[in-house]
Amino acid sequence: MTTTRSIRQLARKALDARFAGFRSRPADMFATPRGGWIRSIREALGMPRHELGRRMGVGEQRVAQLERGEVEGKLTMDALKRAADALDCELLVALLPRRPLEQTLTDRRAQLASEWLRSNSLHTMALENQAVSVDALPSQLLREIEDRFPDTRLWDRP
Repeated sequence: MTTTRSIRQLARKALDARFAGFRSRPADMFATPRGGWIRSIREALGMPRHELGRRMGVGEQRVAQLERGEVEGKLTMDALKRAADALDCELLVALLPRRPLEQTLTDRRAQLASEWLRSNSLHTMALENQAVSVDALPSQLLREIEDRFPDTRLWDRP
């Protein structure tokens, strides 16, 4: 089990390192142009809709639908891939976590541990006038919390 945990943690660290490169870029670099990528690239190349349609094996009207569909967020991945190929482009699709994955797990584990401690130990200690803050817990207890709330159980609903 520890091996699986270690492998998962290494995978998170590797992904976080890859994502860091994306996060260091200006946000507007990834912003979709007003008319969508298909239209913007097609127009920048000076390519008429009928030519893109010919390359895709569809009519000019379908290209107009694809361009509208992209702006409205209604295109399939297959349609985007076909348009990208016809425009001699690579299609990049990524999910970019808003914060490091490791931080997301740490925060979730802290949330669950806090709820658990409040409902169990800390509540009892407070009744005995021995209240302790979660931040003041010793590192051994924090390790026990990590064992109590492993990655595989962090998203279970109580």
